Amino acid sequence: MRRHMRDQVIGGYRPVAIGPEPRGPFATRAGRIGLLVAAALGLYLSALAAPTAQQIMDKMQTVGQAVSYHGVRVLEVRYGGRSTTLKQKAYFAPGRRQRFEVISPRERAGDLAVLDGQRHWRYSKADNEVHVALLPPGAGPMGFPMGPGNRRSTAKWQVRGQVTVAGRKCWVLVMAGPGGRQPAKLSVDSERFVILAAEHQRMHGEDGESWKFDNITFCSQIDPQLFTFRPPPGAKVVQTPAGPSRLSLQEAERALGIKALVPTYLPPGFSLASDGIGVVQRGPNSALWLLFRGPGKTFSIFQSRRLPSGGKPDHAVARWDAGPYTLLVVGDISAADAEKVRQSLPPAPRK
Repeated sequence: MRRHMRDQVIGGYRPVAIGPEPRGPFATRAGRIGLLVAAALGLYLSALAAPTAQQIMDKMQTVGQAVSYHGVRVLEVRYGGRSTTLKQKAYFAPGRRQRFEVISPRERAGDLAVLDGQRHWRYSKADNEVHVALLPPGAGPMGFPMGPGNRRSTAKWQVRGQVTVAGRKCWVLVMAGPGGRQPAKLSVDSERFVILAAEHQRMHGEDGESWKFDNITFCSQIDPQLFTFRPPPGAKVVQTPAGPSRLSLQEAERALGIKALVPTYLPPGFSLASDGIGVVQRGPNSALWLLFRGPGKTFSIFQSRRLPSGGKPDHAVARWDAGPYTLLVVGDISAADAEKVRQSLPPAPRK
């Protein structure tokens, strides 16, 4: 026995403990059964400890919204077959205040994005140009709705284990899309409940974006001046449209004072997206936005008060004038299917 143990050490293997060898098949089998039971119990306890996606989202809206932190993150944007990678200094504070300073590559250093709680400022140093837009209410990372109490917006999120980001343990949340797609993934700090990494895949091809913290520091507060932006002298300021405000259909109808014309016919495989209902603003005009998802495709209907007479915009598949409303159809739908959708619309009110 001693020689056997010595040979193990010499051969590079060191026994965990020294003791009498188990004798007989009963002892060996009992040990194996004990190990299996312990492993199963460990998996069971781990499953009990894992929160649900809704619980994590709720924590993000309470605990996470009160956290201040900063660090360096890497952002990758993929569009049209091209990929752009930026390294940024990132600052986050309560009240939807964020700041991102590009530090590489050299030609983009000095570019800046600031969210002051109400507006989103984007500054290009090379162009000396500023784009500013109002922040839509309830928007979460990459535009996904995550407002407090908005359970319908988190219905498709699922917990998919844990990862380590910037040295911290995170829960992995995946948005389950149609056809097995995963259009979004978040890595949420399991203690502070803030997002340390995110991925967003667009509907077509490989376009999308992702970002991930390389390092992170939590603090009691951040200088509020970092979240105040004033356009540099001589910079061109461009007002850009705000993103859609996600609402229920009834809330959107009340906000616009209109009756939604929801079609009863949709192309095979399509359905109205519960998280694709809202109000959009384009110049002086507000419109009800309805998003329809199908197998790898989407199309939208924008319903507004009657617009001046004119032809269909180039980017639209169809324009319909119905009673006091104008509807524009945009996206992945043929003209023939769009006409079937039009014929299934309920009658429009006279006024």
